[in-house]
Amino acid sequence: MSKHFYLHLIELKDMSSFTTNNNRNFKSTNTKNRFVQSGYGRGNLNQPNNPSFTPKPGNSTVTLAVDNGLDGKKDNFRINQFLAFHLAVSRRKGDDMVSKGLVEINGNLATLSDRIVKGDKIKYYKNGEWVEIVNSLDNENLNGSGKSNLKTEIIMMYKPIFSLTTKYDPQKRRTIYSILPKQYHHLKPAGRLDYMSEGLIVLTNDGDLMQKLTHPENNSDKEYLVAVRRALPDKLLEKYRAGLEIDDYTTNPVVVSLLKKDELESFEFLNLESHLIWYKFILSEGRNNQIRRMIELDEQNAQRLIRIKHGQFILGPELKERTTLVVKNMPLV
Repeated sequence: MSKHFYLHLIELKDMSSFTTNNNRNFKSTNTKNRFVQSGYGRGNLNQPNNPSFTPKPGNSTVTLAVDNGLDGKKDNFRINQFLAFHLAVSRRKGDDMVSKGLVEINGNLATLSDRIVKGDKIKYYKNGEWVEIVNSLDNENLNGSGKSNLKTEIIMMYKPIFSLTTKYDPQKRRTIYSILPKQYHHLKPAGRLDYMSEGLIVLTNDGDLMQKLTHPENNSDKEYLVAVRRALPDKLLEKYRAGLEIDDYTTNPVVVSLLKKDELESFEFLNLESHLIWYKFILSEGRNNQIRRMIELDEQNAQRLIRIKHGQFILGPELKERTTLVVKNMPLV
């Protein structure tokens, strides 16, 4: 993927002005992903290869309808690519779902070699129910090599404090989806920021990009600006850099440095408080509340925490609070 992107800026001031033209109706009654393992191979759901398979066929209570409004005869779409595009999972994860018997095509369990054609009805098992994807694809979406030309969607948003990186909150607190225009609600965030943290969030429908940005094995760096009231001790900084134990895990080494005056001035658009002491943290992983818990080892709290970079995506002056940058569409390869 190129490191250079064309960007389009949208100011999120009047949310009522944004509408969506797609035909998507999705709701979930459970936020946990509980996949039930089954046998391999294609077969009728009433007679699975693995007798421990528990899902039963029937009318799905959740439907994700996708209609491209096109017509054609040369439809050809790999099952893992279809799942990656529509569910924002990696293709490897798509293969895993198929292998575990969690995907069906027209009432039969899917196999890794299956390809999707126009009119196929695809379902996947999630949260104790079968979720249906009603598909319509055609040859206008395919290039000469048989690979899909469906576009990857990527947006960068500035997450404000007092918001959650989730779609549903039982306590009815504000989420990033209450800030985003509706036409982006089908995109999923690559990683999270906690309720009181702010800054860069990348959302996409590209499962491979999601995997690249979030999986610990990929070492996709995340950079943060962190403010504290008093300077962190040198001995503690050395522990950060070497990796230290927090509860039951040892963190990867963290690159941490004190921000100098000229560096602070380069982030003027973030309105960094001058009476606080600012550090830059670079993490290769993203444990839950990791930075905040590291700061607490000095018996103080992070006063402000801002993500400024995630992989090749960078928070710049054009991406301020309550704005969204749309990255130019790229082919899903």
